Order: sequence, then C-alpha cells, then structure tokens
Amino acid sequence: MTQARGNGTLFLTDEKLVFKMMVPSRWIEVPIPRIQNIDNPRSFLGKTKGRKLLAVQFSNNDGSDDAAAWLVGDLEGWSRDLRRISHG
Repeated sequence: MTQARGNGTLFLTDEKLVFKMMVPSRWIEVPIPRIQNIDNPRSFLGKTKGRKLLAVQFSNNDGSDDAAAWLVGDLEGWSRDLRRISHG
C-alpha cells in the first residue's frame, strides 16, 4: 500500500468526498456509495499526528479496498456529515 502525504483542501458534496492535494497537484475522489466505513483513529498506516483523524475506508476504481485519512479542524462535524450522507 502506498501513502501520499501533504496539505490540501478536503470537501464533501452529496456525491463524493474530494481531496485536492496542493503539492504535488493531485485529486483523490471517493464516490459516496463506495464508502464502507468512517473511523477516527489516532494513527493511520503507521503515522500519527497526536490527534484523531477522519479515516475513510472505501472501494477504489478497481473494486479493491482502499483507505485515506485526514487531520481536520472539526472532526465531529466532518464525521457526522459524512456518516449522514453515506448512510442516506
């Protein structure tokens, strides 16, 4: 499993969760129906930031299991909104 790290902008729509990484310029898009689980661990893939993260497990374009995690300012709000949208 590879791991990309970097700063960027995370946003949520009714259709997808999107992360726009600044450097290198890269997009990660997770369609809402592909989200399998939402969690708030203190570490992710062996890395820790000292605070809980927004972690999302999903199926990628190949249908394989994948995951991503972000350090967000309003963890409770992000988790609540993502769970609400993903569980319809």
